Amino acid sequence: MNLLDDDWQLLERAIRRDETAWCILSDRYRPRLLGLAFVITSSRAAAEDIAQEAFVTILRKPPRRSADSIMPYLATAAYRLALKEVARRRRLTCMEGVEVVDESAKPFDSIEREEAHREIGSAIRALSAEHREVIALRFQGEMSYEEIAKSLNVPLGTVKSRIFNAVKQCREYLKQKGI
Repeated sequence: MNLLDDDWQLLERAIRRDETAWCILSDRYRPRLLGLAFVITSSRAAAEDIAQEAFVTILRKPPRRSADSIMPYLATAAYRLALKEVARRRRLTCMEGVEVVDESAKPFDSIEREEAHREIGSAIRALSAEHREVIALRFQGEMSYEEIAKSLNVPLGTVKSRIFNAVKQCREYLKQKGI
């Protein structure tokens, strides 16, 4: 049995409330979903919620079985949920001047890494929606160009062009920031 068949069988079992199947799928895809959501939201807590909700989304409304893995479906769900979270936060930022402090203690050596991730997230958020979409799906959702083209219903050449241009724009943004 190959991994793709295994994913679909695990999903079917998870839909029937098989906790073991749910755990296997979660262990397999949760880290990628967390990365995707974190890049877009810059929030670890939001990324956790989004990853969980992406799984719930495909359990409630399972995708049609295809030759692809379930990752494109999960990544698309997580991407859309992350965009909704960013939009929701923008509506709530009317409270300017209020600083939100992360209460969790962080070791000093991780601060630089988190700042770099935050700047990369800022670079990605500075992209147009269509460029942000393909970058997030490719690098955080780990989707192939073909999976992205199919998911977004655009030609493969368009996906390649958008990724090329988005990476170029991110490099320029980060270079201006001294990163």
